[in-house]
Amino acid sequence: MIAPRENEDVWIHSVCDMCFAACGILAHRKDGVLVKIEGDPDCPASEGHLCAKGQAALIGLYDPSRVKVPLKRTNPEKGIGVDPKWEEISWETALEILIDKLTEVREKDPRKLVVSSFDQIALSYFIRPAWGIAFGTPNTDWVGYYCGNYLHSSMYLTNGAFHSDFDLDYCNYSILLGNQQGFMAGLNANVTARKMAEARKRGMRVVVVDPVGTNAAAKADEWVPIRPGTDGAFILSLINVLLNELGCYDREFLSRRTNGPYLVGEDGSYLKEGPRGKPLVWDLRTEGAVPFDQADIEPALEGSFVAGGEKCRTAFQALKEHVKSYTPEKAASITTIPADNIRRIAKEFGAAARIGSTIMIDGKALPYRPVAVNIYRGAGAHKHGAHAALSVQVLNMIVGAFYVPGAHRGPNLVGPSGSWMPGQTVEGLITPPSASGHGAKYYDFEERVPDDLGLHQLFPITTNRSPMYQLNLQDPKEFGLDYQPEVLIVCRRNLMMNNVNPEITAEAIKKIPFIATFSTHLDEVAELADLVMPEAHFLERFDLFPNRPSHTMSPATGYFYWGLRQPIVEPQGQARRWIDVLMEVA
Repeated sequence: MIAPRENEDVWIHSVCDMCFAACGILAHRKDGVLVKIEGDPDCPASEGHLCAKGQAALIGLYDPSRVKVPLKRTNPEKGIGVDPKWEEISWETALEILIDKLTEVREKDPRKLVVSSFDQIALSYFIRPAWGIAFGTPNTDWVGYYCGNYLHSSMYLTNGAFHSDFDLDYCNYSILLGNQQGFMAGLNANVTARKMAEARKRGMRVVVVDPVGTNAAAKADEWVPIRPGTDGAFILSLINVLLNELGCYDREFLSRRTNGPYLVGEDGSYLKEGPRGKPLVWDLRTEGAVPFDQADIEPALEGSFVAGGEKCRTAFQALKEHVKSYTPEKAASITTIPADNIRRIAKEFGAAARIGSTIMIDGKALPYRPVAVNIYRGAGAHKHGAHAALSVQVLNMIVGAFYVPGAHRGPNLVGPSGSWMPGQTVEGLITPPSASGHGAKYYDFEERVPDDLGLHQLFPITTNRSPMYQLNLQDPKEFGLDYQPEVLIVCRRNLMMNNVNPEITAEAIKKIPFIATFSTHLDEVAELADLVMPEAHFLERFDLFPNRPSHTMSPATGYFYWGLRQPIVEPQGQARRWIDVLMEVA
């Protein structure tokens, strides 16, 4: 309990929850009332700064329209704009209703329960699936977001990390593809905005590729308008110019740090030393095919060969030949970017990469590739978004701009004091450390019939299968599941506001007979619910470790850190934290 003292005037350390950056804050409380929020100078994630959104958090806290007591629907008709005719009830009654529904569905088939949450706190984020497993349902992955569907799978496969970032301390040339990293958007906006400002003063060139004249485009050195959804063609054309017109690529990096030298057959698959063996490369010293990790070899990066009687070529050679069709002229007709501009940007990017150069940092000579292409929501929220992201990674790789000063990187591949490290598959491909999330299990394919609404086994490299939940609800027979959901619990999530048609979403949600939601306000999901429980605002909550190493602990800070979200004021009305309520239900 928070007991305000007479003439109280205190500043309290806590953590913001207005986005996933989890910036440290200082909250000013006077006589039991929160009056101001500022950045915490002692927190690496904020360094005393806080965006306008974070500072405005107290508006939601004291909003007079807050849900303050449990509510029960009395109108059986559901729909957008239909009055639920709420009746105020006690927590005791609310819990009785919820427990009765859960008991009933658990006795019939626990899989008929769906739990939806996107609470970003590190520990509570994992309580949702753990609670679901204990109950007996696999349906706890309807997080209801679509921004990262393409990004995280492609980054896990190439970065070994959940996200996409680049080193603003040393970068000299950046291409922002459908994102505004460094312009108060994206990963750790407070940190990267200051880093971007410093880099611009230093002379870093910023090229923004976006159909819209965004804030980043307005402040960039160059804005390149592009037809929506054609970013992949643009990137492949840049790769073509670099490889086939300029011959500009980092041979050493590609030979030693990628699967570029791996031999591929005419069917496009690796040549291996047996059905389950290691991929082969062509050793220039012995002029024969050998396992990729054999000692004292000189792998060929380019060329076609015959190994074991089979025609083959290196993966890099296959790439060079594949992108030849993406001439700047062809890409111009697809993207609307003039061919001359594509050639110029490719040439600038290749020159700025300074292939072969090194830089001394802390007495160590390191490869120096001060360029990066960064992709996010705008470029990936289209058909083939994952392929567009993978093409971006290839562009970074061919100039060696990968995990070196000034270049592209994924957040926190290595933990503090080496406490976590990436691994590798038998093919030598990177696997994420377990600290970066469930992506570490991407290569552990489950060969069994799916029994969850997300159809996990059909999409082994995805981080989010929310679209499949909705499709299964819209047409339960489409994928052959032998049950239909009967109870939905929503915890701090608005499934109606996910860039998906709200009318279609509403019709899908309405097919679930009983819906309970934890809400601070009567939002669009609450309008369709049968039971609404007042959720505690983040400024009223105690949350241990709200940071996650996969994306809230930015490498840009130079620190690892764990936050502690302390409650600033008592919950409004009868609001409770959803985690506590579910534990009581359990």
